[in-house]
This record gives sequence, C-alpha cells and structure tokens, in this order.
Amino acid sequence: MIYENLKPFLNNVLEINSNNKIWELHNDSDFIEFNYNVLRKSLELIWKYPSDWFRKSSNFRNNTEYLENYSIEDKDYRISLTFKSVFYLKINNEEPNQLQTGDTCLTDIRNYYETDNGKFVENGSVQFVFQNGLYIIVNADSVELKIYK
Repeated sequence: MIYENLKPFLNNVLEINSNNKIWELHNDSDFIEFNYNVLRKSLELIWKYPSDWFRKSSNFRNNTEYLENYSIEDKDYRISLTFKSVFYLKINNEEPNQLQTGDTCLTDIRNYYETDNGKFVENGSVQFVFQNGLYIIVNADSVELKIYK
C-alpha cells in the first residue's frame, strides 16, 4: 500500500504521523463516519479532532506542550483517511445494536486480522478496531491523509 501524506501504519498504534505532526485517533478524536464509494472503489474514514471528551474532560486540555505535540488548536479539524482502489473491505455487523449505541473510540490500528476460522492473517490489510465492537478491515493500492477545517 502506498502511503500519501502519512507514515505507514504500525501494529498496535493509536496515532498517525504526517509532516512531523502527530494526530492521536484514540481519546483525542471522535470517529464520526465512513463512506464507501462503489464507483471509485474508495473508502473514507473521518474523525473529528479534537474529540468532545478531550475539550471537556482531558487532563491535557490545558497542557501547552501536549497541545503542541499532538497538533491540537482552538479550532476543530477533520482527519480523513481515504483508501483508494480498494480490493478488500470487511466491516463487521455481528452486533448492530451495539454499533448504534456503543463507544466509537478507536482501540487499535493493526496490520493483521483474524479470519472467521480463527487464523491470523497479514496480507497488507489495515484493521481499525473500535471499543463498541466495530472493526473495519481494508486493503487498497494507496491511502491518503487529509486534515481540513
């Protein structure tokens, strides 16, 4: 997978790196949506940055060094990861009620996933795991990071 505007994902991470900046996708961000475009074969994952929890409750919300290290400013951003030319996509739907009401906080980004028969696979896919049980597994030709207001 070609990484555009970001460094490659590593196993068991919660942040992405781009242009010497860190964007934390766990507590500092709210995952708000995913969109799959069938014609373009593209998947877009979108986070609000910083999260409502960070603004209201984080012990770091007034820590100047933390705010600078994690690129947090007074304004809100959208972080978009767009996977282009997707050739593998799996989004779980085993517990739809939990997905509707649960916590959409990102738990992990992995370069491996477990198949339905219990085998662990590393095939270039990236898996996003969320606290509410949602997971998204995607493999594509490239992934692009965009940060916008």
